[in-house]
Amino acid sequence: MLIRMSISRSYPKPKLVVSRCIGFDAVRYDGHMINSDIVEALKPYVTFIPICPEVEIGLPIPRETLRLVSVVGEKRMIQPATKIDYTDKMKEWANKFLDSLPPVDGFIMKSRSPSSGLYDTKTYAKIEKSQSLGRGSGIFGAEVLNRFSDLALEDEKRLLNPRIKDHFLKRSIP
Repeated sequence: MLIRMSISRSYPKPKLVVSRCIGFDAVRYDGHMINSDIVEALKPYVTFIPICPEVEIGLPIPRETLRLVSVVGEKRMIQPATKIDYTDKMKEWANKFLDSLPPVDGFIMKSRSPSSGLYDTKTYAKIEKSQSLGRGSGIFGAEVLNRFSDLALEDEKRLLNPRIKDHFLKRSIP
């Protein structure tokens, strides 16, 4: 007598916060969306939490560009065309959002973004065109790094590197 057994396993989907402009919505400063093969491939297997910090603080689509500027040694997020400083508004929103975030397994952020960048956003000496002082995180990205350094944190450009992508996937999928 043959006995057939069906084993069904259910695994929770990892939760990843993702920059909304990466495969979800045309919310970039220029009104475009970025395609990402890795984000597209993960959609059936991951619960994504798409966010755009710049839209969340009330900036329109499209919008004038923002840049990080060192003002008396402090990194500020300023819109050169209007000279409006959005740093405090971004920090306030970032703290509220991150405080209310459910448990997540990682983040995929927009590279070089003055809000979401994790590692490669340029900071400038002045609002006007000038050489960059260096690279680092955006305003929201800095909060993510500060609070979630133990999680898988990457940007869409670094995920093009197969070794980095493999490491990210192993860390973000429990």
